[in-house]
Amino acid sequence: MEGVTTNTSEAVDSKTLGPVRSRPRSMTDLPPWIGGLTVTMMFLATGVLITYTLLPLPGQESLGSWNYVASAAIYVASMRLPRLIRRLMKNSLS
Repeated sequence: MEGVTTNTSEAVDSKTLGPVRSRPRSMTDLPPWIGGLTVTMMFLATGVLITYTLLPLPGQESLGSWNYVASAAIYVASMRLPRLIRRLMKNSLS
């Protein structure tokens, strides 16, 4: 390969012949308890919906339609929590 110069201080990907990029952080970088907490929160959101619609617990009827809002908020929190933890871990490392 004539006329090709490479910078030896940069790592080069052999497939793309470009600089090696660091991979994005994955869910495996999180503590193992995050998965259990996420699943528990999803079951809690489902439990709120089921108990309100099929077998209301004492006090749930007084909330009325706010039970749906509470369930949605728990579900959204369960999806956002791993991202928040990952962002906090990233900021604490840098």
